[in-house]
Amino acid sequence: MEYRDGAADLVTIDAKPLLHAVDQSFAGTVRIDIAGIGALTLRSIRPQQANRTIEEAEAKHHSLLASLGVDSLRTARQRLVEARDKAAELGLARQRLGDLAPKGIQQLHEELARLSALAAGNLELKVDSQQIRQNHAAAQQRVATTRNNVREALPLRSHADEAVMAAEAAYVTIQAELTSLEVILGPDAAREEKERLLLTEATARQTLREAAEMRAAPLRDGAHDLTGSRDDQVRP
Repeated sequence: MEYRDGAADLVTIDAKPLLHAVDQSFAGTVRIDIAGIGALTLRSIRPQQANRTIEEAEAKHHSLLASLGVDSLRTARQRLVEARDKAAELGLARQRLGDLAPKGIQQLHEELARLSALAAGNLELKVDSQQIRQNHAAAQQRVATTRNNVREALPLRSHADEAVMAAEAAYVTIQAELTSLEVILGPDAAREEKERLLLTEATARQTLREAAEMRAAPLRDGAHDLTGSRDDQVRP
């Protein structure tokens, strides 16, 4: 509404002043009161089907986000990035586990048992006593090192396997939900254009229906008059 000088606030929409040079949108029916002239009632031709389509898309959007435990699409994408980072960390953990036990945990246990038996054995050796002490000390050191490796490797492997399974499952779930969500809503930049096209198409259909109704009304009236005329001719 653009007022002339001195005419501001002479028009209200639903009892609220219609401001100068400010766009005012509405849905359904509104009443415009013009001071000194009268009232004008406007009815929006925005079809209910378009509203329902938009509402259903928004409801699906919120439902998918709720199933992921997030409140926005941006947070869901961030969750996906975190899952990928976690999977990368677990890959490094597996690599470290391979360095500690390249032949597997079972082989590490067997090596530990063998070294323990060697260190605790009461063998009759015909060698220099100094050499025996050195070999014994070296064996004990290897036993201690192997035990430490076992202690580090066992919990690391258990946690790594569990975390990998959880991360892979979360990644697949999040990726599927995001794909479904993006298919329904479309790209962020195109959502407004998609809604505008939907409203334009719905408005065009409404206009065609109203035009068809206007063309059909005279035909119905003519058919009624023709029926009445025939009844008059048949009546004795």
